[in-house]
Formats: sequence, structure tokens, C-alpha cells
Amino acid sequence: MRSHQRGVTLISLMVGLVISMIALLGVLTVYKNAIRNVFGSSGMVPSAAQDGQLSSGLLTAQMVLQDAGFGVGAVAAASSSSAASSATSTAATTSAAATSANNLALLSGATFDGASQQLSGTVNAISAAASAGNVLLWESNPNLASASASYACMGLFSDSATNALYLLKATNACHPIASSWNNVTWSKSTLIAAGSVAQAVSFAVKNAVDCWPFGAIPKTISGIAPPSAAVQATLSYQNSTVGSSNSYAICLSNFSS
Repeated sequence: MRSHQRGVTLISLMVGLVISMIALLGVLTVYKNAIRNVFGSSGMVPSAAQDGQLSSGLLTAQMVLQDAGFGVGAVAAASSSSAASSATSTAATTSAAATSANNLALLSGATFDGASQQLSGTVNAISAAASAGNVLLWESNPNLASASASYACMGLFSDSATNALYLLKATNACHPIASSWNNVTWSKSTLIAAGSVAQAVSFAVKNAVDCWPFGAIPKTISGIAPPSAAVQATLSYQNSTVGSSNSYAICLSNFSS
């Protein structure tokens, strides 16, 4: 007997259409979530960009901070022992190694005036108790000049308004930085771009500490007492992980106190 061909019913078509729509919605939802996780405001791409900015900026900050206080007073100590040094040359040089009281300055609530290229803010005393701020300035003597007028000054400025981090460099005489910082004009270079991180970097400084510089080996291993620094700077920041709180300490080994 001959069988008759039978088509699909309207109900079966509608059921198939509904199933297809549900499957399509599921695929679109997965795609949307994937795009948000990769390119969204807290996705992998923006997070990678943020952490990259932080890593690069903080690495540069760490490197320039290692020069803080370098050479300050070194040439003066040598020249003071020479019979040929005159009273004039002695006055033009410093008589002691770098100290946090004279050759280092920590400011809180600081702002940078782009027109005058000068800083304003409140000076925080550096003591055994950590002091916090958003600008850290220091002197160095990279050319081992005998005159303090030739000292170079640099700094880090964390802008709390934009969360940017800048490297500052003095364009005029700056010694002693602890008392002359507000008369110095500064050029600035961007280390962390404005708006690229969720929270501004902050600084904390204290002295009278026993800070071990990078690479110091414990005495129990080497048999030799490791070098230590009397001044320590701490940089605090937040990376792409929501609610994270990170910090690392830098030993300013060129300062005596």
C-alpha cells in the first residue's frame, strides 16, 4: 500500500522556532559576557592597561629614588681635609651627608601650577613615625660637584585630582630642597597617565629605621652584617583588582638620617 508523505505541523514549527530563539539568546548572552569580561570597564584589556601603567610608572619611580641623596656632602668632606680649601669654598659646599631634614621634602595636599611651574602644599616633618603625602622631593649630586648650587633636584608628584603620577625635575637652583622647594620651578614628565588608574599613588617616609636595601643578604647566610639605610620611602597604590591595597618600601641608602 502506498504511504502518503506528511509535513510538519504549525505547532511543531513554533516549538522549533522557540527552541532556536532560546538557543540564540543563550549564545548572545555568552558573547555579551565575553565582550564585557575582555573589553568592559573592569575587563581584561583595561585591567592589563592599568597594571601596565602602574608597573612602568612605579618601576621608574623606584629607579630614580635610588639616586636620592647621592653625592651630597661627599666632595665637601674631601675638600675640608685639604689645606688648600679656603673659607669661601668651604661655605659653598655642604659639610655632611644627605639628611631627611635638609635634602628631602615630603608635601601633603600638594598641587602643581602649570603657569608658574611651581608647587604648593604643606610640608610634613620626616621622623621615626611615618608621614604621608603626595609629593616627594630630593637632592642629589650626580656630577660630584663641590658647590651645592650645582646639586640637582627631582621629585615625584601624585595628582589626587586625576590620579596621574609625574616625575619632576628642578630647572633652577634648589638647595636646600627642604626650605626652598616652593621657590623652585619644575618640569614634569608623565609616569602614569591621568585617569588610567582608579586611585592615586601615595607616599610615606620615615627615618631612624633599619631598612635593608635591595639585594642585601641576611647575616645568617653571608656571615657579614648587611648594609642598612636610615630612611625609608613607601609607595602605596591600587591595581586592577577591586579593593586591592598594595605597597612596597624603598631604602634611601644615601641618607644618613
